[in-house]
Parts: sequence; structure tokens; C-alpha cells
Amino acid sequence: MQKLSPPRKRPTLTLKRPTASLTAKVPEERTYVDRPADGPENAAQHRAAARAGLAELAKRFPAAFGPKPVPLAVGVHAHLREATGWSNKRARRALGYRCSWDEYLRALASPGAQRHDLTRQPVAADHAEQAREALNRMRQGGR
Repeated sequence: MQKLSPPRKRPTLTLKRPTASLTAKVPEERTYVDRPADGPENAAQHRAAARAGLAELAKRFPAAFGPKPVPLAVGVHAHLREATGWSNKRARRALGYRCSWDEYLRALASPGAQRHDLTRQPVAADHAEQAREALNRMRQGGR
């Protein structure tokens, strides 16, 4: 007959309390200098920057950014960045401002709407799903 060994006791994990030396290394209050505070003045700065960017786009690409908005091609921000040398953030901010206009959303939701490039050449017919999304955004008050 085989002799059974007694069951081994499993080691248990315990959480050690932080020592005084560990807590002394963590600063109590951190300040972040590089990020501006959120608030109405910051939102106003963003809108002003978007308007300025859009005004510059209207001068450089009057066909695509004229007074009557046309639906822009999906991914046009990449072409815009190449043509202007802008950062991704600046290009998306200006396009986001333009694309939240009711006139733009109406143009996007119109039957048979086509998307255009920066020279206002049609590149693709709009899909029904995108038109429905534009209508929903208009009903919700834009962006």
C-alpha cells in the first residue's frame, strides 16, 4: 500500500502596507502646465482657430470651400494636410467646423449627393447610411 504524503500548505499572498519611504516619493499635488484648462474661453479659442482655418481654406480652395457647401470626400483631411502642410489637429478642426454646419448636412443628405475632392471634382456617390446619419445630426442640432 502506498503511503500518502500530507497535503502541502499553499503559500498565501499578502498585501504589504506601504512604508513611509514609498509614500514620501509620490508628490501630493501634480500640476500640468502644457494642457490648457477646459472652459468657455478655451472653446471660444477653438472656434476662432477653426474659423480662421476655414477662411484660409476658402482662399486656397474656393471650389471646395465656397459659400455653398458641397459634401467632401471621405478622408479629404489627408489630402488637405498634404496640400497645406497643416497638422492633423488643425485640418480636422477646420473640417469639423465646416462639416457641422446645417447647410453642409443638408447638402450631404440631399438625394443623389456626391462627395467631392478639394478641386470640387466628384469622387463618389454618397451612401444612404451617410445621408441618414446627416439627417439625424441635423435633427439633433448639428454636432
